[in-house]
Amino acid sequence: MRVYYIKDRSIIYILTAIICLVIIFIGVKIISNLQSEETTQKTVDVVEVFTGNKENSIVIDESEDNIEYQSIEEPNFFMMVLGKSNAFIRSIYNEKYKNSDLLSRLKQTYMIDLEIDQKILKTQLPAIVSMTNFDNVKLGNRLSIANRSSNKANSYEELETFNELEVESGYSPLGNIAFVDDKYEEAIPTSAAGISRDEAMKAIESMAKPKAISVESNKPYVMIYHTHATEAYAPVSGARSEDKKYNVVGIGDMISEELNKRGHEVNHVENYHDQPSYTGSYGRSLSTIKSQLKKEKNLKVLIDVHRDGVASDASYYDKAKKESVIEIDGKRVATFFMVVGNDTPNRDKIVQFSNYIKTVSDMLYPGLCRKPVMKPYGKFNQYMSDYTLLIEVGSNLNTIEETRETAKLIGEVLDIALRGITQ
Repeated sequence: MRVYYIKDRSIIYILTAIICLVIIFIGVKIISNLQSEETTQKTVDVVEVFTGNKENSIVIDESEDNIEYQSIEEPNFFMMVLGKSNAFIRSIYNEKYKNSDLLSRLKQTYMIDLEIDQKILKTQLPAIVSMTNFDNVKLGNRLSIANRSSNKANSYEELETFNELEVESGYSPLGNIAFVDDKYEEAIPTSAAGISRDEAMKAIESMAKPKAISVESNKPYVMIYHTHATEAYAPVSGARSEDKKYNVVGIGDMISEELNKRGHEVNHVENYHDQPSYTGSYGRSLSTIKSQLKKEKNLKVLIDVHRDGVASDASYYDKAKKESVIEIDGKRVATFFMVVGNDTPNRDKIVQFSNYIKTVSDMLYPGLCRKPVMKPYGKFNQYMSDYTLLIEVGSNLNTIEETRETAKLIGEVLDIALRGITQ
């Protein structure tokens, strides 16, 4: 008996591959024939795409000889192999990727774009959804808004991603954000009566606080301004208003007035930086800051007054509504909090200043100031001074009356806090 040896084993590998392809071809043919025999009932077959994502599949609807399929996200090796052996699968593959060149495939594979649908945005990023009426936001691999215009206003690196969405065609103010109704919930009373002004002044002498700043008392050293000046309170409909009787500009007036009558020189800038459009608001407010600092070197404390927005279908809506107002001396008062941008280079100084303001507020009116919020992205122009505050005074869940009460108390808190660090 003779035994034959094949020296070139590559022939075996080739034959094995051919056999495997033939088996696959036969299997596909058998499945196809089985499907064609079931002509009396509607069938929906799903050809899984082997990417690990069950949502990436081709759906074939053969009812009434009408073939429909769901687009898959990227080319797949197994689809290409099957496409070589079956004309039907090849036609689907070509339909999806006939216009996909090598560069676009590389971009899809390696640039990793992030798709966030509106439902996620509503629950996790209400500030964005409140400004938009689109279905999807596409963020590039650097987490910056895709397709920004080349307009110089958008070239400021300080423009924010999650706080200020760049929308070239305008925006739908606050979308489905709900305002308070006539049936008020019971306000949360303060946890303690708080201490007196004199006691607070004495307490901050020995407490840890920001580095003292030297100012000329006869010149403005505090600047109050509004990046989003049209943010308004109930009963205004539409959530935005240019009437300062109902928006944050009016609240800034009251804070400024409270500080002035306590001996602090304040420059209140009433520019509407979110006009003519919301896009570029931070770029415009940055220009104002630089202009004012150039005119008055004594300006050290920069306060950007905002109004928070909570979407009606946000997962934390009920909690936010409950915490939106407290009762002080028998009056309903809106709560407030500070925001810090994680990307600002002087973040630690801003955090320290914000915590200092909260500490003073807690001594006087426990519960009035909520915990400062660190945004995951953004600078919010806070690098222009180590004594910068972005204050969210109330929200769309508050009335203008509740917020006016807050403005008076914020003026008192700032008076004591600033006296503790100025010389």
